Amino acid sequence: MKMKDTSYLSVLNSAIARSRSIAQEYRLLYLKSAFLYYNGRVADAFRIMDYLINRAITNQDYYRMLGLWSLQSGSPQLAVEYFENTQFGLYPEYDFYRLIACLESGNILKADSLLSKMDPNNTGDLQLELAVIKEIVRIKDLSSLAFGDIEKYQVIRYRSELFNSEDQMLEFLNSINNREIRTLLKIELAEKFFDYGDLYKAQKYLDLAELSDSDVLELLQRRSLLELNILKTSLQKILLLWQKDFLLCVFL
Repeated sequence: MKMKDTSYLSVLNSAIARSRSIAQEYRLLYLKSAFLYYNGRVADAFRIMDYLINRAITNQDYYRMLGLWSLQSGSPQLAVEYFENTQFGLYPEYDFYRLIACLESGNILKADSLLSKMDPNNTGDLQLELAVIKEIVRIKDLSSLAFGDIEKYQVIRYRSELFNSEDQMLEFLNSINNREIRTLLKIELAEKFFDYGDLYKAQKYLDLAELSDSDVLELLQRRSLLELNILKTSLQKILLLWQKDFLLCVFL
């Protein structure tokens, strides 16, 4: 999501320079880092946040945001490390991101521990998804759960150690009825093996996806729209949180 509003960044820089206190300067730097992140300047955003946490600032919002950004950027283990610096139970939405980071990094025991602490009644729209994840995390073998397409997707993504062989996993994957879920999962597996440096398997799963040019374009568009909505929501929350300090600096 590129807003390209350099005038906004200029005003923000001016506000930072005119800050009336260290605390106010840090809050505006936090806002600047969010603006840079959602305009694609990820390295600059992380650099500012690292500066803030290295100034012995114990504001957990910084760690929550770094955890979320690391998860969105494909670094779940780094996300876990950042989330470890935050208090569990204050923000259910971020507790959920922390759970996903544990799952994405393969830390099933830690994920199970977090699930034991989470109150399903306090997770709002995530309640159904949380219930599915709890089942997936705690199953002992493939015969202990009646699988729908979503459950099958989650098992392959997070519990691949349950399969005795790759052929068994592929058979399980191909039993997913929803073509879109099946195709997306094959693409995600191709991405995973590519990240691992296993180009042979990456190509194998990409070929298995049997994508036409129009399929690729449609999937990219859907993923972009989903990411855009997530980023918009996150940015709106940040702006609402800090707009009072920003306006005070600019107009007083």
